[in-house]
Amino acid sequence: MVITSLSFAAFTLTVLLAYYLLPTHNQQNGLLLAASYLYLATWDVRCALIFGALSIVNFVCARQMTRIGSRKQYWLYAGIAVNVAALLYLKYADFFILQAVSRLETIGLHPTFDTLHIVLPVGLSFFVLQAISYLIDVAHSTVQPVPNFVQSSLYMSYFPRVTSGPIERARDFIPQLQKRRAAAQIETHRGLTLLLRGLLRKVVVADLLFLSIPQDVFHQPRNYSSLELALWLLAYAFALYNDFAGYSSIARAISIFLGLQLVENFNVPYRARNFTEFWQRWHISFSSWLRDYIFLPLTRTLLRHRRKLDFKVSLIVPPFVTMLVSAIWHDLSLNMLVWGVLHGTYLMSERLWVQSRPTRRADSVPAVQQFGSSMLVFTLVLLAWVPFHATLSVTLTYWAELLSPIRWLNTTELPFHPVIFLLISFSCLLDFQQSRSHELALQGRSVLVKALAINAAVFIIIAAAFGQMHAAPPFVYQGF
Repeated sequence: MVITSLSFAAFTLTVLLAYYLLPTHNQQNGLLLAASYLYLATWDVRCALIFGALSIVNFVCARQMTRIGSRKQYWLYAGIAVNVAALLYLKYADFFILQAVSRLETIGLHPTFDTLHIVLPVGLSFFVLQAISYLIDVAHSTVQPVPNFVQSSLYMSYFPRVTSGPIERARDFIPQLQKRRAAAQIETHRGLTLLLRGLLRKVVVADLLFLSIPQDVFHQPRNYSSLELALWLLAYAFALYNDFAGYSSIARAISIFLGLQLVENFNVPYRARNFTEFWQRWHISFSSWLRDYIFLPLTRTLLRHRRKLDFKVSLIVPPFVTMLVSAIWHDLSLNMLVWGVLHGTYLMSERLWVQSRPTRRADSVPAVQQFGSSMLVFTLVLLAWVPFHATLSVTLTYWAELLSPIRWLNTTELPFHPVIFLLISFSCLLDFQQSRSHELALQGRSVLVKALAINAAVFIIIAAAFGQMHAAPPFVYQGF
């Protein structure tokens, strides 16, 4: 049941109608937990069972860490080990099974792969990261373990965000579950703004861009000119961004209607002036998780040993390791490792460059220079999207064809795709509106303006949805 489907809309409306009739927050939490597991079961009943089992493990480990006489580190490591083992097995077992099948076939054996297929629960990667952050925070006494199993399980499996985030911290989310939510508290303007913006990004921009990209461009790049490769890479970059940002906005909107707040996950990342800023704007909840649980601990460890190590080691190793962890979390493949190495190299180079230059305030940098920095960052991010989407061999071919001066000089025809231009322009317009009014675009407007804006957005969304019908692409990050 995809979050943009009519069945999900009916499901959410049913939950909402029952939700605000319940007199206590415990009953509301119970309803949301039941709805969350029902939603997981619509993907696969085994998803709900796996999430339930892991929720029990995390609840027990967190509680045991605060018991007198218990070994806190033992329960912390045990909880992390179970979560990571589940992720590695369920997410990557098929990868190793395929390798084993390939080896068996070389000696004349032909096992049936279908009988070995392992189910990957949708959203498991996000679940595991959230569980690990919770266990670490409890171990460090940043948060107290949740005494209520329903609240703990709901925090782990809350249905609007379970498949693609954002990744919530217990200190932000759990307190919201400990009081009743009333319909009168709904921030209608914020909710409508985020819902419409999310649907516009996903259904209109992302889906139409994905459907416009030729299916073989990331398989046979030699069939296209350098200019066409640049155009389709640009289309993919905006499609991916709007796909994920659209999901995050819809999830936050639904949560607002339920009286709960989720963290912002995207803040116009393609306007970033450096790579540090890019990761502060792109997939913010994941980036902050990597910062708090990988980057900063590793940096502190290296600085404690600064007498034995060159200071530059503490500058270049943490971002590189952090981006490798990010790559492995996305997928265990050579092309994804290349993506991680590229972004790790970008961040390392930037840190070394900044270290060798005098500190300057952001507002003292000329606008032209800021624009140039943004274009450089955007271009390098674009190049890194190739291995994010294509195999390593195709990536090398794509780069060679895209960056070949001879192919650029031999380009005689300019590709004309007005739909691509309009969709990317519309995405930039949504970014501009987001940066200007953030999440309050409808607040303070007259009734007429609100009605016209809402009706126009709904008309565009319905028209785009009808244009896709049975071909609507799934959310990219549901695959992670």
